[in-house]
Amino acid sequence: MESALEAGPLQQSVTIDTIRNVVGIQLFNLPNNWFIDASYLYAESNFDRRGRNYLSISRLQDILSGLAAGLVGQYYNPFRDNAIYRDVTNTALINYAKVPIFERARSSLAIWSLKTGGELFSLPGGAMTLGLGLEYRDDKITDRKDIFFQSKDIVGNSEGGSNGQQWVQSSYYELTVPILGNRWAFPGARLFEVVAAQRYDEYSNFGSAAKPKFSFRYKPLDDFTIRGSYSEGFRAPSIAELFSDQAKIYKSGLVDPKTGPLGIITLISGGNPNLKPELAYSYYLGGVWAPGSKDQAHSPVGFLNGLNVYVDYYNIEKRNDIAGVDPQFILNHESLFPGAIERNPGGVVQTINDTFQNIGRLETEGFDFGFTYSTKEFVWGKVDFEFNGDYIQRYVIQNLPGQPFIVRAGRYTLPVYRHSAQVFFLKTLFGMDTLSMGVTWNYVDSEQDPTPEPNGKVHVIGNWNTFDYQIAYNFGEAEELTPEAPRPGYAKDGKKPLGEKVVSSHRDKGSFGWRRYLANTRLVFGVNNVFDARPPFADQPIGYDVRTTNPFGRNFYVELEKKF
Repeated sequence: MESALEAGPLQQSVTIDTIRNVVGIQLFNLPNNWFIDASYLYAESNFDRRGRNYLSISRLQDILSGLAAGLVGQYYNPFRDNAIYRDVTNTALINYAKVPIFERARSSLAIWSLKTGGELFSLPGGAMTLGLGLEYRDDKITDRKDIFFQSKDIVGNSEGGSNGQQWVQSSYYELTVPILGNRWAFPGARLFEVVAAQRYDEYSNFGSAAKPKFSFRYKPLDDFTIRGSYSEGFRAPSIAELFSDQAKIYKSGLVDPKTGPLGIITLISGGNPNLKPELAYSYYLGGVWAPGSKDQAHSPVGFLNGLNVYVDYYNIEKRNDIAGVDPQFILNHESLFPGAIERNPGGVVQTINDTFQNIGRLETEGFDFGFTYSTKEFVWGKVDFEFNGDYIQRYVIQNLPGQPFIVRAGRYTLPVYRHSAQVFFLKTLFGMDTLSMGVTWNYVDSEQDPTPEPNGKVHVIGNWNTFDYQIAYNFGEAEELTPEAPRPGYAKDGKKPLGEKVVSSHRDKGSFGWRRYLANTRLVFGVNNVFDARPPFADQPIGYDVRTTNPFGRNFYVELEKKF
């Protein structure tokens, strides 16, 4: 549209300044292995955007109606090509419709934290431990835009400013009780411990909540562990979910039960200050097998040393889940969403208000599984293998309380399987450095588009395979050179002490002073999506599924990490 109106290309300059500071104190090795950890974190991000060649909706209407200030009675002709005719009036009118825009946003986060813990007393199965904590978190966001943005008077944009603040103060404890272990260990019961924990949160705008967690760890064998837990959760809506800008997007392919298939309509998405907190209930059960982990030197399965296999089952239920409701569901159940659908005088849908809402429930269960394996260190080096997979057995949502559950897994709108597999070669150099290089394979299973096509058929989104490469060099700790001083003797007169020249283990060739500066330094070069695989097409506004894929393509990165 801007090209037809000859407004010129949109021009933007964006500046983002971010600061993050962490200060704290840690005290360890107190009596009974107690510790104290106090910290303060402050993070702030400032966003400044300025733009040119944006079109004002009201001014655009003025130049089409001949009401432009200073140019009354002159009408803009959108069908005349100034590149050929050089129409001075058209140019003046379109310049009148162009406006500069600006946006200044600031977000800040402050967290005070105090943690302490240690041993209470010893039991035959081990030491009973207690952990305690206090935390205060303050989250703020301010977003100020120019008058054109605030009044939603910019072509193609519907964003206004947003402001919000939320604080929460928390306290929590965790008590670990070893029932079996150490002196109380038996065949078939090498270890058994239980953990009880609870967290209390008080929010500035959502009241308070106390949620428990219980877990256990049981070892029938030294190299096999069974673990499980039950926990409850409480999550207040975030600042973004409450106060983010409400934006317009365009959607096609929907069907109105009253009028039939719709063309392109407007969806309004963004924050909702009337959201309620989410509640969560989760169950977890898993096992870990690490053969020979207790005594690798005398393990009867020594060839499996370095192997670690795990399988975990999870079941999670969320109530008041915060999400955007499927717009087709809103159309099908218009009476449940009063005011969400706007129609023209002829009854045709124009706009659907689809901001964040508390949907009824979400339930999911599945399995996480994988393994790691490290070979022994040979002259040529060693190899590390790692595989992590996730299988979603069930994923259903209930858009509103009392409504039927909708399947979102299996053949429907969510891939049921994904994995990440990697193999890395490592080699120790110069007795202290490590060279590593490897490849990672990322796989996302196929799925179905959530919205059927106009002919009733369902589009299948293909699977996505990407490969990443990385090479890294770690400079080890600098070698300490300790001088050797033989016992001194005496001069013949018995007075002057005489010692041989101090003998140092300094290497004969070269200086290793530079090693002190590179000690504990890691250099990394990597390539993500080596083969530049595009995400599979999805019949969605941006052409791909943002939950499982990204459009970044092949990208390179370099990292430098230094530990002092």
